[in-house]
Amino acid sequence: MVDTNKLRGAIYTEYKSISQLCDVVKWPKHKFTRLLQGAQIPDANDISILRKALKLSPSEIIDIFFAE
Repeated sequence: MVDTNKLRGAIYTEYKSISQLCDVVKWPKHKFTRLLQGAQIPDANDISILRKALKLSPSEIIDIFFAE
């Protein structure tokens, strides 16, 4: 389960908006919205892209995408 609060916090630490992040990672905004709503599960490639774009450590990304 994705910890959306931590994910949003990480986004707004690095970017002014979700749209700005989407521009950087070259994703349509609806893809990211589906990830935040739980309608789409990120694959390993998606998680890797976000980890790099958000400048997160492996442990931080695990806390976000593999929350209990």
